[in-house]
Amino acid sequence: IQPKDSRSKRGTPRGRLIAYDADSQVFSVGAWAFPSGVGFFSTTQWKDRKGVKLGILDRVAVTLSETSKTVGSYKASNAFGVSAVVSEVDKTILAAFERASSYTRDEDLFGTDDKRTRHVLTDSTLTNGKGGRPIMRFSVPITDARSTRESLIGGVTFQPKTPFMIEGEKHYDATIRNKRQLSEYVSLLIGDFSCGFVARPDGTVLAAAPTN
Repeated sequence: IQPKDSRSKRGTPRGRLIAYDADSQVFSVGAWAFPSGVGFFSTTQWKDRKGVKLGILDRVAVTLSETSKTVGSYKASNAFGVSAVVSEVDKTILAAFERASSYTRDEDLFGTDDKRTRHVLTDSTLTNGKGGRPIMRFSVPITDARSTRESLIGGVTFQPKTPFMIEGEKHYDATIRNKRQLSEYVSLLIGDFSCGFVARPDGTVLAAAPTN
């Protein structure tokens, strides 16, 4: 899980996705604390693979790991004579995937949300109402709040099903604005979710929420 939402277009966190109310001594966890991005792929490559409709924009999925590595660089120029050093970057994504979701319904792992309030929490403890609706809460004494926040881990229960895994890749050329030549390699574990949870590093589950 992630304590801040990294989806802001300008790179500015939209708000906390895990918050602590000292008065009630309760943690709240927002829906978007569970990263769901699994890359953006072309329709021809990813609309349907091995009988699974993967969708283009919204997906009921959870990112398990994502790494980026610069593997090289070169100097390039465009038709106007503008030169720049381009970095060659490999990105590897592993995600658990259930199904493509409806963009109009704004469906995510934990249900359906109104797009107008996608990043607006009804729980004011999560940074003045920003970051995604709360999906679970749990009590922690104020003396343990800081250490608990710093050590929280998240997980999902997931039942694999055929075809079990789908792999693919997508390559993006560098531009004047984005001086990266990106190669994205994606592995999707195919199955069904039943719940999401937060836990301590020793595996003690603190709270759980059913998926949709």
